[in-house]
Amino acid sequence: MRIKQIFPIAHMKRQFIVPLLLACYGGLFLLDGHVFFARTASFSSSIALWKQLGFSALSAFLFIAVGTLVWLYARNRAVSWLLLWFCGSMMVSFIVSPAATENDPTFSAIGAVSSGHALLAFALLLLSFPHNFLADTLYRKVTRVYLVMLLLGLFVPPLYAFFKYIRILPLPGWILLGYYGFYLFVIAGILVTIIASYRLATTTRQKHQLRLFMMGVILAFAPALLLTILPSALTLPKQYIVDSQISTISLVLLPLSLGYSILRYEIMLFDSTLRNAASWILGTLGLGFVIYLLILALGRMGWIFSSTTLIAIILVTFCGLFTWQGMHFFTDRFFFTDQAFYHRAIDHPDVLNADRTNVHTVAHILGGAVARLFDVPHSCLFVLDESSGRYYFITETIEERHGSVGQQELLRQMKCQINDEGTAWLDADHPLLHYLQSMTHPLPLYKALNRDFKRPDNRDTDHVQSTRDPLIAPIFAQGTMIGIIAVSARSDQPYAGPDWEALHLLQARLAPILETARLYELAHRRAEIMNALYSSNRSGTLLSSEELRTTFAQCAADVFSAGAEFWLYDERSHELRCSTHQGTGPHLLASDLLTDIERTALTPWFSSGSATSTRPTWIPEIATLPTSFACLPLECGQHQLGLFVLTFSDTHYFSIEEQRDLLQLASTYASEIDHASMTTELYAAYERQKELDRLKDEFIITASHELRTPLTSVQGFIDLLINYNDTLDDEKRTHFLTIAQHECDELVHQVNMMLEAGKAQTTAKFVKVQPVSLNETLTQVRETLAPTLIEEKRTLDLVIPSSLSVLADQMYLKQVFSNLLTNALKYSPHGSPLKIWTEQQEENTLIVHVQDQGAGIPPNAQKHIFERFVRLERDMNSPVRGVGLGLPLCKHLLEAMNGQIWVESTGMSGEGSTFSFSLKIPVQEQKAEKATKAELNQVIAHY
Repeated sequence: MRIKQIFPIAHMKRQFIVPLLLACYGGLFLLDGHVFFARTASFSSSIALWKQLGFSALSAFLFIAVGTLVWLYARNRAVSWLLLWFCGSMMVSFIVSPAATENDPTFSAIGAVSSGHALLAFALLLLSFPHNFLADTLYRKVTRVYLVMLLLGLFVPPLYAFFKYIRILPLPGWILLGYYGFYLFVIAGILVTIIASYRLATTTRQKHQLRLFMMGVILAFAPALLLTILPSALTLPKQYIVDSQISTISLVLLPLSLGYSILRYEIMLFDSTLRNAASWILGTLGLGFVIYLLILALGRMGWIFSSTTLIAIILVTFCGLFTWQGMHFFTDRFFFTDQAFYHRAIDHPDVLNADRTNVHTVAHILGGAVARLFDVPHSCLFVLDESSGRYYFITETIEERHGSVGQQELLRQMKCQINDEGTAWLDADHPLLHYLQSMTHPLPLYKALNRDFKRPDNRDTDHVQSTRDPLIAPIFAQGTMIGIIAVSARSDQPYAGPDWEALHLLQARLAPILETARLYELAHRRAEIMNALYSSNRSGTLLSSEELRTTFAQCAADVFSAGAEFWLYDERSHELRCSTHQGTGPHLLASDLLTDIERTALTPWFSSGSATSTRPTWIPEIATLPTSFACLPLECGQHQLGLFVLTFSDTHYFSIEEQRDLLQLASTYASEIDHASMTTELYAAYERQKELDRLKDEFIITASHELRTPLTSVQGFIDLLINYNDTLDDEKRTHFLTIAQHECDELVHQVNMMLEAGKAQTTAKFVKVQPVSLNETLTQVRETLAPTLIEEKRTLDLVIPSSLSVLADQMYLKQVFSNLLTNALKYSPHGSPLKIWTEQQEENTLIVHVQDQGAGIPPNAQKHIFERFVRLERDMNSPVRGVGLGLPLCKHLLEAMNGQIWVESTGMSGEGSTFSFSLKIPVQEQKAEKATKAELNQVIAHY
């Protein structure tokens, strides 16, 4: 199972060649062993011969294993063919080498052909990897000539092997010249190709691959060169020359380095593990070489078996430690230079100097870092919006909203949501986020979007990754995924372990910068929101509580892009009523009224719309609620004003800081609304007091005028009687006294009217409503006014049924009739008739009309004449006296008897006015009237 995880099953069409190679390897190994041991005497006791055969078999197996691995999993089929040819040829060369060393003609010929073809295949391989000279138009002519010469060289090794096989000795000179010239030409071509490839490498990855391969070649041949060939060339004693079978063990690293340099971006195999393994191998080889040099030096100085052995051990230990650490540094510096490059690129000054940045600046930094690291032009940064749970795409500039064309393609591959304004985001339930939340390392996009993919592992071992597949990585801060990095796909090679580690380093570097920028913008936005909310009523205009609620709700709706409502609570009726709704958000409830609500139930409540969210206890269970909402109590001291509610159409997550800010905002709103209510009441009281002062002044002016006129008249007649009493006859004297008495009566009437108006507030408490005969009451009033009617030659028509009764207080009803008729007499010309009639408006309401034919009342003044001390402007200088208290007194008395009064007039002189008032009819009267109507209907039906 573990093998399948590391090396997933390759394409089925590529697997047929594997058993053929294994069969070839096994057959050649058996034949070579048979010939090798048949030609060697006493082979059963020779361990060296077994070592030689085992080494050749192991080397051959490594070559065939690497070639098979590349053949199965490399996407570049031309490279895989050439490498398979090279490894197959090297396998044959190593597997037949024991028999060839015993001068077996057949195996010698096979070894010569396979060695030549291996060198030729390696030269052709370098034309395709890492730089593809075959596709480079700039060097097409030179490449073609070189390729033709290499293909002609295919016949040189077989020709040389043929002459050697038939044992033509000595071999012809042209054969040797051609054979060795072929080797020199191919080796020179290989060196030139390697140099040209390095110089033409346009990307750091190509340079890293080529450098890794070259260091692998050096590492493979260095032990044999330093431990065997060089000491032999220096004619050192044999005890200081390492056996070639031991020193050439490192040749097994040649196929490994070659395969790894090719498949590094094909199979994502534990790069960190391989780097550690390479460090261990180099450390071991370096330590062995140091020990060899110390032994050689001490031996040449004659100290090898002297008493200074302890010094040698100390030197070996001391030098070994430095050698071990040096080999690790050497490995990272020369073999895996991409890691050092990634560190230098990430430690660029523009990242280190990015203090107090915003998220757009972080996106710009990411774009520059990705361009330097991976040679790709496009990257995307998504940043968490905690209020919605979404991850929004951040452009490199604030003005740019849609991103580049490459970024738009990357957003499409990530299946982002994009609105009409070009804003892109990942929803909280996006499948991509499900996998990124549980990992810390980068991940190919196709795996994150694959529902069948298991939990991500940083040691990814998948073999085939789409060339156009982007790479994504989460950014965590304080245990929360605050952002996502997405890097577009590369056109030449997919991403592999080194790129993952580089992106992981970039994650670690960007995390604190992004968190700082995000928190800074969050704090700045919170400050702007709070400033907008708290300054919503700073215009200095005095607003009523209702206007203030509307202003606050509109401001909150605009700031949060939601709905804002105010619910008012009535502590006496325990009712909760929605008074204001503003904004685009939905209503909290379909109904605007809730009853039986206890004050203790109005507590803060925040709902984010999740499946586990509950609802406040005061909301009915059957009610449909918005996706997300917040209910904030409006409390001012011990007074419960109601609730301030925010509703959202989409999911909205309330952070702890936002909840605290909203509760503080609700408290501020409650204080300002309560203050506005008190201010409005005080202002209304102030206006009422001003009106009372105005009325008082008008009353004083009117009363002084109305009282001074009769007093002046009385005083004048008294003065006449005092001064001219002796000269006046009895008739004159009686006439003066009669006028003085009349003026005194008028004065008493005005004073009584003022007293009645003053007692009007307390009069209502003593009103006793009972059935009263309307005819009887009007008869008494007409008798009182009879002298005036006779004197002014008036008629009073009463069109009233004799048995009609109303619910009223007879004394106060007489006063109402008296005031209305007195006004009709005063404001209509002598001789004009007066009329009173009734009509039934409803079953229990009677309307009484009092009509005159005077000057009438203008329509614009009709609503003011029932106010105290109000008289028409035209009457102020007329001989008609009054203080403006009669009609207000009638209005007050009728309201105390459950009635109303109003006036109808066109304001045209001669058309007069009609004062009407309503009173209730006793139940008996209603029954009698119904019976009368029923009898009348029967009579009509009978006839």
